[in-house]
Amino acid sequence: MKNAFVCLIALFILSVSAFSQDDSKIGVGVSYGVNLIIGINGPVPLINYSMIYVPINFSGFRLEPFIMYFNSSLSSQVEEVTYQTERKLSSFTFGSGFFYLLKANKSVVPYLGLRIGYGSNSSTYKSQYSDTEDSGSLLSVGGILGGEYYFSPNFSLGADVGLVYYNFFTPSEKSAQIDTKYSSYSNSEISTTAAIIARIFF
Repeated sequence: MKNAFVCLIALFILSVSAFSQDDSKIGVGVSYGVNLIIGINGPVPLINYSMIYVPINFSGFRLEPFIMYFNSSLSSQVEEVTYQTERKLSSFTFGSGFFYLLKANKSVVPYLGLRIGYGSNSSTYKSQYSDTEDSGSLLSVGGILGGEYYFSPNFSLGADVGLVYYNFFTPSEKSAQIDTKYSSYSNSEISTTAAIIARIFF
């Protein structure tokens, strides 16, 4: 996890140095998206998320530091049992994207690349028999394909889709009812994402 943090800092430094080129431009962006995590027991309901970007274009490429946050509650009915379970998820992640810009024309710009993120996550699992809370860190790496339409040289509206790998590391887990701590563990999940993004350039 420490190596991932160092890599993200290096990407940000590259972003700043790339902006010094004459043909570059910098902006800000916001997005609203949905995240479908595919777990070991099948997909979970869609999770809504928001992101803030700092797109930096240079020489046909884009470096795009970002911050992402989501907070979601998932409920399910256990089959053949008369109780429900509830799981609350929250996450705060920062990272950067690196994209190759494929200019179809002056207004339409498809792009493809990677987003890498590192952050914190927490979850609460409640049922009739037990309440469990855990928190830890996460590392995400995703392949992204998208495109944007420039209504003017300084404003674009676009969308992208992605296939993202998550690695969750939890140093401890505590049961609220029996006041017991469990050993650390990690698990991996695959997610599909889709988002609408607005960007303003200066």
